[in-house]
Amino acid sequence: QFNGTAGIWRKEAILNAGGWKDDTITEDLDLSYRAQLHGYKVVFLEDVDTPAELPISINDFKSQQYRWSKGAAQTARKLIGEVLRAKQLSLFVRYHAAFHLFSSLLFLTCLLQTLLLVAIESLCVEPTILILTNIINAILMFITSYIGNSEAKRLTLNDNSHRQLDKKNNNNEHFLLKLVKFLFHFLLFISLIQAICLHNTIAVIDGLIRKKGEFKRTPKYSVETTKYQSKKSINDKKIHYQRKSIDWFALADITLAIVFILKTLHCIFFVGIWVKFGTIVLYSSLAVGYCVVSVASLLEVYTSK
Repeated sequence: QFNGTAGIWRKEAILNAGGWKDDTITEDLDLSYRAQLHGYKVVFLEDVDTPAELPISINDFKSQQYRWSKGAAQTARKLIGEVLRAKQLSLFVRYHAAFHLFSSLLFLTCLLQTLLLVAIESLCVEPTILILTNIINAILMFITSYIGNSEAKRLTLNDNSHRQLDKKNNNNEHFLLKLVKFLFHFLLFISLIQAICLHNTIAVIDGLIRKKGEFKRTPKYSVETTKYQSKKSINDKKIHYQRKSIDWFALADITLAIVFILKTLHCIFFVGIWVKFGTIVLYSSLAVGYCVVSVASLLEVYTSK
Protein backbone atom coordinates (compact mmCIF):
# COMPACT_ATOMS: atom_id res chain seq x y z
CA GLN A 1 0.00 0.00 0.00
CA PHE A 2 1.18 3.53 -0.83
CA ASN A 3 0.69 5.77 2.21
CA GLY A 4 1.06 9.11 0.49
CA THR A 5 4.60 9.88 1.66
CA ALA A 6 8.03 9.13 0.20
CA GLY A 7 6.73 7.21 -2.78
CA ILE A 8 7.77 7.15 -6.42
CA TRP A 9 5.09 6.39 -8.99
CA ARG A 10 5.22 5.42 -12.62
CA LYS A 11 3.12 7.89 -14.60
CA GLU A 12 1.80 4.97 -16.63
CA ALA A 13 0.53 3.23 -13.50
CA ILE A 14 -1.34 6.32 -12.32
CA LEU A 15 -2.98 6.86 -15.71
CA ASN A 16 -3.90 3.20 -16.24
CA ALA A 17 -5.42 3.03 -12.76
CA GLY A 18 -7.71 5.94 -13.60
CA GLY A 19 -5.66 8.82 -12.23
CA TRP A 20 -6.02 10.68 -8.98
CA LYS A 21 -9.62 10.88 -7.76
CA ASP A 22 -11.15 13.34 -5.33
CA ASP A 23 -14.15 11.24 -4.24
CA THR A 24 -12.36 10.17 -1.04
CA ILE A 25 -10.15 12.10 1.35
CA THR A 26 -7.49 9.36 1.30
CA GLU A 27 -6.65 9.55 -2.38
CA ASP A 28 -3.35 7.73 -1.79
CA LEU A 29 -5.08 4.62 -0.42
CA ASP A 30 -7.66 4.77 -3.21
CA LEU A 31 -5.07 5.01 -6.00
CA SER A 32 -2.89 2.35 -4.39
CA TYR A 33 -5.71 -0.19 -4.45
CA ARG A 34 -6.84 0.69 -7.97
CA ALA A 35 -3.30 0.36 -9.29
CA GLN A 36 -2.88 -3.06 -7.70
CA LEU A 37 -6.24 -4.16 -9.10
CA HIS A 38 -4.80 -3.27 -12.52
CA GLY A 39 -1.84 -5.58 -11.97
CA TYR A 40 0.76 -3.18 -10.60
CA LYS A 41 2.78 -4.08 -7.53
CA VAL A 42 3.92 -1.95 -4.61
CA VAL A 43 7.53 -2.40 -3.50
CA PHE A 44 8.60 -1.34 -0.02
CA LEU A 45 12.31 -0.59 0.31
CA GLU A 46 13.27 -1.34 3.89
CA ASP A 47 16.79 0.04 3.57
CA VAL A 48 15.69 3.53 2.48
CA ASP A 49 15.05 6.04 5.26
CA THR A 50 12.93 9.10 4.57
CA PRO A 51 12.37 11.79 7.22
CA ALA A 52 8.79 12.71 7.99
CA GLU A 53 7.07 15.00 10.45
CA LEU A 54 4.47 13.54 12.79
CA PRO A 55 1.71 15.61 14.42
CA ILE A 56 3.15 17.42 17.43
CA SER A 57 -0.13 18.39 19.08
CA ILE A 58 -3.09 16.32 20.20
CA ASN A 59 -5.61 18.22 18.07
CA ASP A 60 -3.44 17.81 14.97
CA PHE A 61 -3.20 14.10 15.75
CA LYS A 62 -6.97 13.79 16.19
CA SER A 63 -7.59 15.68 12.96
CA GLN A 64 -5.22 13.36 11.09
CA GLN A 65 -6.83 10.28 12.62
CA TYR A 66 -10.29 11.55 11.69
CA ARG A 67 -9.24 12.02 8.07
CA TRP A 68 -7.59 8.62 7.85
CA SER A 69 -10.51 6.79 9.47
CA LYS A 70 -13.11 8.54 7.34
CA GLY A 71 -11.07 8.18 4.15
CA ALA A 72 -10.45 4.49 4.75
CA ALA A 73 -14.19 3.94 5.22
CA GLN A 74 -14.90 5.87 2.01
CA THR A 75 -12.34 3.81 0.10
CA ALA A 76 -13.75 0.58 1.52
CA ARG A 77 -17.26 1.50 0.42
CA LYS A 78 -15.97 2.48 -3.02
CA LEU A 79 -13.69 -0.47 -3.79
CA ILE A 80 -14.75 -3.45 -1.67
CA GLY A 81 -16.97 -4.87 -4.41
CA GLU A 82 -14.24 -4.61 -7.02
CA VAL A 83 -11.70 -6.14 -4.64
CA LEU A 84 -13.89 -9.13 -3.81
CA ARG A 85 -14.67 -9.73 -7.50
CA ALA A 86 -11.01 -9.52 -8.59
CA LYS A 87 -10.44 -13.07 -9.85
CA GLN A 88 -6.80 -12.29 -10.63
CA LEU A 89 -6.19 -12.08 -6.89
CA SER A 90 -6.05 -15.12 -4.66
CA LEU A 91 -8.78 -15.69 -2.11
CA PHE A 92 -6.32 -14.99 0.70
CA VAL A 93 -5.28 -11.64 -0.82
CA ARG A 94 -8.91 -10.59 -1.26
CA TYR A 95 -9.67 -11.67 2.30
CA HIS A 96 -6.69 -9.70 3.63
CA ALA A 97 -7.57 -6.64 1.52
CA ALA A 98 -11.15 -6.64 2.79
CA PHE A 99 -9.98 -6.65 6.40
CA HIS A 100 -7.45 -3.93 5.64
CA LEU A 101 -10.03 -1.70 3.97
CA PHE A 102 -12.42 -2.07 6.90
CA SER A 103 -9.71 -1.84 9.57
CA SER A 104 -11.06 1.51 10.77
CA LEU A 105 -14.14 -0.34 12.04
CA LEU A 106 -11.87 -1.33 14.93
CA PHE A 107 -12.75 1.96 16.61
CA LEU A 108 -16.47 1.30 16.30
CA THR A 109 -16.14 -2.19 17.78
CA CYS A 110 -13.92 -0.91 20.61
CA LEU A 111 -16.45 1.77 21.49
CA LEU A 112 -19.31 -0.73 21.46
CA GLN A 113 -17.27 -3.13 23.59
CA THR A 114 -16.63 -0.41 26.17
CA LEU A 115 -20.28 0.61 26.32
CA LEU A 116 -21.37 -3.02 26.66
CA LEU A 117 -18.84 -3.58 29.43
CA VAL A 118 -20.20 -0.62 31.38
CA ALA A 119 -23.72 -1.97 30.98
CA ILE A 120 -22.82 -5.56 31.91
CA GLU A 121 -20.59 -4.51 34.81
CA SER A 122 -23.50 -2.64 36.33
CA LEU A 123 -25.51 -5.88 36.62
CA CYS A 124 -25.33 -8.02 39.73
CA VAL A 125 -23.17 -11.08 39.01
CA GLU A 126 -21.71 -13.71 41.32
CA PRO A 127 -18.26 -12.41 42.47
CA THR A 128 -16.50 -15.74 41.85
CA ILE A 129 -17.67 -15.80 38.25
CA LEU A 130 -16.54 -12.20 37.80
CA ILE A 131 -13.07 -12.97 39.15
CA LEU A 132 -12.58 -16.00 36.90
CA THR A 133 -13.95 -14.17 33.87
CA ASN A 134 -11.69 -11.17 34.42
CA ILE A 135 -8.61 -13.34 34.88
CA ILE A 136 -9.33 -15.42 31.76
CA ASN A 137 -10.09 -12.33 29.67
CA ALA A 138 -6.93 -10.57 30.84
CA ILE A 139 -4.75 -13.62 30.07
CA LEU A 140 -6.29 -14.19 26.64
CA MET A 141 -6.06 -10.50 25.71
CA PHE A 142 -2.41 -10.38 26.76
CA ILE A 143 -1.38 -13.62 25.01
CA THR A 144 -3.15 -12.86 21.74
CA SER A 145 -1.80 -9.31 21.68
CA TYR A 146 1.76 -10.42 22.43
CA ILE A 147 1.70 -13.20 19.85
CA GLY A 148 -0.08 -11.00 17.33
CA ASN A 149 2.52 -8.26 17.72
CA SER A 150 5.39 -10.72 17.25
CA GLU A 151 3.82 -12.56 14.34
CA ALA A 152 2.91 -9.32 12.57
CA LYS A 153 6.61 -8.44 12.47
CA ARG A 154 7.54 -11.87 11.16
CA LEU A 155 4.84 -11.85 8.48
CA THR A 156 5.70 -8.37 7.22
CA LEU A 157 9.49 -8.69 7.34
CA ASN A 158 11.76 -11.28 5.79
CA ASP A 159 14.01 -13.35 8.04
CA ASN A 160 17.05 -11.14 7.53
CA SER A 161 15.09 -7.96 8.25
CA HIS A 162 13.59 -9.53 11.36
CA ARG A 163 17.03 -10.45 12.67
CA GLN A 164 18.26 -6.92 12.00
CA LEU A 165 15.23 -5.48 13.80
CA ASP A 166 15.80 -7.74 16.80
CA LYS A 167 19.46 -6.74 16.90
CA LYS A 168 18.55 -3.06 16.65
CA ASN A 169 16.09 -3.40 19.51
CA ASN A 170 18.69 -5.08 21.74
CA ASN A 171 17.71 -8.71 21.48
CA ASN A 172 20.00 -9.50 24.43
CA GLU A 173 17.54 -8.00 26.88
CA HIS A 174 16.16 -10.34 29.49
CA PHE A 175 12.81 -11.86 28.59
CA LEU A 176 11.10 -10.44 31.69
CA LEU A 177 12.39 -6.95 30.89
CA LYS A 178 11.04 -7.18 27.35
CA LEU A 179 7.77 -8.49 28.75
CA VAL A 180 7.46 -5.56 31.15
CA LYS A 181 8.23 -3.09 28.35
CA PHE A 182 5.66 -4.71 26.11
CA LEU A 183 3.02 -4.65 28.85
CA PHE A 184 3.66 -0.97 29.55
CA HIS A 185 3.47 0.04 25.89
CA PHE A 186 0.47 -2.21 25.31
CA LEU A 187 -1.51 -0.63 28.16
CA LEU A 188 -0.51 2.84 27.02
CA PHE A 189 -1.55 1.95 23.48
CA ILE A 190 -4.91 0.63 24.69
CA SER A 191 -5.48 3.78 26.75
CA LEU A 192 -4.85 6.19 23.89
CA ILE A 193 -6.63 4.12 21.24
CA GLN A 194 -9.71 3.78 23.43
CA ALA A 195 -9.58 7.51 24.11
CA ILE A 196 -10.00 8.37 20.42
CA CYS A 197 -12.57 5.65 19.71
CA LEU A 198 -15.55 8.01 19.89
CA HIS A 199 -13.78 10.56 17.70
CA ASN A 200 -12.79 8.01 15.05
CA THR A 201 -16.11 6.15 15.19
CA ILE A 202 -17.86 9.34 14.11
CA ALA A 203 -15.33 9.58 11.28
CA VAL A 204 -15.97 5.99 10.16
CA ILE A 205 -19.74 6.44 10.17
CA ASP A 206 -19.33 9.72 8.29
CA GLY A 207 -17.15 7.99 5.71
CA LEU A 208 -19.58 5.12 5.21
CA ILE A 209 -22.52 7.50 4.76
CA ARG A 210 -21.12 10.49 2.91
CA LYS A 211 -19.25 10.36 -0.37
CA LYS A 212 -16.92 13.30 0.12
CA GLY A 213 -15.96 15.78 2.78
CA GLU A 214 -13.55 18.50 3.70
CA PHE A 215 -9.86 17.64 3.46
CA LYS A 216 -8.26 19.03 6.60
CA ARG A 217 -4.53 19.14 6.11
CA THR A 218 -2.33 18.09 9.03
CA PRO A 219 -0.32 21.19 9.99
CA LYS A 220 3.44 21.06 9.45
CA TYR A 221 5.84 23.09 11.55
CA SER A 222 9.19 22.16 9.99
CA VAL A 223 10.19 20.50 13.23
CA GLU A 224 13.04 18.71 11.50
CA THR A 225 14.77 22.08 11.08
CA THR A 226 14.47 23.26 14.67
CA LYS A 227 18.23 23.69 14.94
CA TYR A 228 17.93 26.41 12.31
CA GLN A 229 14.73 27.92 13.66
CA SER A 230 13.85 29.58 16.92
CA LYS A 231 11.28 27.95 19.18
CA LYS A 232 9.26 31.14 18.91
CA SER A 233 8.93 30.63 15.15
CA ILE A 234 7.52 27.14 15.63
CA ASN A 235 5.22 28.25 18.45
CA ASP A 236 3.88 31.06 16.25
CA LYS A 237 2.97 28.48 13.61
CA LYS A 238 1.33 26.26 16.21
CA ILE A 239 -0.78 29.12 17.52
CA HIS A 240 -1.85 29.95 13.96
CA TYR A 241 -3.10 26.41 13.36
CA GLN A 242 -4.44 25.51 16.78
CA ARG A 243 -8.13 25.41 17.54
CA LYS A 244 -9.29 28.59 19.26
CA SER A 245 -12.34 27.13 21.01
CA ILE A 246 -13.39 23.88 22.64
CA ASP A 247 -15.38 21.60 20.34
CA TRP A 248 -17.89 18.97 21.38
CA PHE A 249 -15.31 16.20 20.97
CA ALA A 250 -13.21 17.78 23.73
CA LEU A 251 -16.28 18.10 25.96
CA ALA A 252 -17.11 14.43 25.32
CA ASP A 253 -13.53 13.45 26.21
CA ILE A 254 -13.74 15.38 29.48
CA THR A 255 -17.08 13.79 30.33
CA LEU A 256 -15.83 10.28 29.62
CA ALA A 257 -12.65 10.91 31.63
CA ILE A 258 -14.77 11.84 34.66
CA VAL A 259 -17.09 8.86 34.12
CA PHE A 260 -14.25 6.32 34.01
CA ILE A 261 -12.46 7.89 36.97
CA LEU A 262 -15.66 7.54 39.00
CA LYS A 263 -16.22 3.98 37.74
CA THR A 264 -12.66 3.03 38.71
CA LEU A 265 -13.01 4.51 42.20
CA HIS A 266 -16.39 2.82 42.64
CA CYS A 267 -14.96 -0.60 41.76
CA ILE A 268 -11.96 -0.13 44.07
CA PHE A 269 -13.71 1.20 47.18
CA PHE A 270 -17.23 -0.22 46.96
CA VAL A 271 -16.84 -3.53 45.12
CA GLY A 272 -13.31 -4.75 45.78
CA ILE A 273 -10.08 -4.80 43.79
CA TRP A 274 -9.89 -8.57 43.37
CA VAL A 275 -13.57 -8.96 42.59
CA LYS A 276 -13.32 -6.77 39.50
CA PHE A 277 -9.59 -6.58 38.91
CA GLY A 278 -9.82 -6.86 35.11
CA THR A 279 -12.58 -4.28 34.98
CA ILE A 280 -10.56 -1.89 37.15
CA VAL A 281 -7.55 -2.24 34.84
CA LEU A 282 -9.69 -1.42 31.81
CA TYR A 283 -11.52 1.45 33.49
CA SER A 284 -8.29 2.97 34.79
CA SER A 285 -6.65 2.71 31.36
CA LEU A 286 -9.67 4.42 29.82
CA ALA A 287 -9.54 7.12 32.49
CA VAL A 288 -5.85 7.72 31.80
CA GLY A 289 -6.39 7.87 28.05
CA TYR A 290 -9.33 10.26 28.17
CA CYS A 291 -7.59 12.43 30.77
CA VAL A 292 -4.46 12.74 28.63
CA VAL A 293 -6.43 13.55 25.48
CA SER A 294 -8.84 16.00 27.11
CA VAL A 295 -6.21 17.83 29.18
CA ALA A 296 -3.90 18.13 26.17
CA SER A 297 -6.77 19.48 24.05
CA LEU A 298 -7.73 22.04 26.70
CA LEU A 299 -4.13 23.19 27.13
CA GLU A 300 -3.78 23.74 23.39
CA VAL A 301 -6.94 25.83 23.29
CA TYR A 302 -5.80 27.81 26.33
CA THR A 303 -2.30 28.52 24.96
CA SER A 304 -3.69 29.58 21.57
CA LYS A 305 -5.65 32.47 23.08
